[in-house]
Parts: sequence; structure tokens; C-alpha cells
Amino acid sequence: MTDLNNPNHSCDQAYAAYQSGNRELAQHLISTILGNNPSHPRALHLQGVMHQEAGQLGTATEMIGMALQADPANGVYANALGELFQSQGQRQKAWQCFEKAVSLNPGYARSWNNMGLLKHQDNQFDQAIQCFQKAVSLNPSYAIAWNNLGAACQKQKDHKSAIQCFQKAIQ
Repeated sequence: MTDLNNPNHSCDQAYAAYQSGNRELAQHLISTILGNNPSHPRALHLQGVMHQEAGQLGTATEMIGMALQADPANGVYANALGELFQSQGQRQKAWQCFEKAVSLNPGYARSWNNMGLLKHQDNQFDQAIQCFQKAVSLNPSYAIAWNNLGAACQKQKDHKSAIQCFQKAIQ
């Protein structure tokens, strides 16, 4: 089933298996790919995602960090690493990863939302609002970002805007 001559196809199969809930097959495919190419970035990323899901944050951080080293121009990997750092309370490292992600892919709404979350947690609501606004401008159906924007507007006592954002979040 694993096509060693086409590791990207095998990686596609691993992602499909993972998304369909077949973690065993996904792990087998990823292990095979990494056994033949230990620095395959997509395989390292999925391996990291699987470790994160299992609560193994240290290993997940290592694997996704390796994926980013192997493909330093990949904003998705930079964002994923930032999310791991954020979940471990390493806010400065998270911020650096999110900044790298948006510099690599300015249209990646998830990274803008993540930057807004950090600013919101720092009570920098004006900057948080700017980040959330960027996220929803890039992805108008991004319910989580609309909700976060509403929460930031609420903190600024802009209740009318907050209500409008919350309404967009549930549409």
C-alpha cells in the first residue's frame, strides 16, 4: 500500500487515514515514510499532530519543529509549532512562530486569529481586534475568529460591535 517511490502519495494516504479516524493505518504509513526519509516534512508534521492528539506535547513540538526545519517556508508548520508553544505557556516562542507564519503566508487566517488570542490574553485589546479583523477579512466564515473579535470588542465596551460579531459567529 505504501508507495516508497512516491512518499507524497503515501503521505496523502496517511492524512486521509488520520482524518477518517484510522490512526493505526496513518501511523503505519508515516512510520514507513520516515523510515525511508527521516526528514520528510509532511510526515513529520502529521506525526507531530498525532503526538499532540495523544497529549505528548514535548514529542509533538519536536516533530513539528523538525518539519519546519525541513520546510522553513511552510506557514502551516510555523503556526502549528506556535500553537504547541502556546499550549505549553511559551508565549514568546508562540508569538515568533505566528509572526513567521503570517510573514510566509499573509492570507492564513488561523495565524492572525492566534496572534489576536495572544494580544487578548495580554489585555492589548486594540491589537487583538486588529488581528481578529484581519482573520475574518481573510475568512468571513471563520466563526471562532468572529467570536474572539466579539469578546475583544466586549472588553473594549463596544457592545454593539460585540453583538454583531457574535451574531456572525453563529450564522
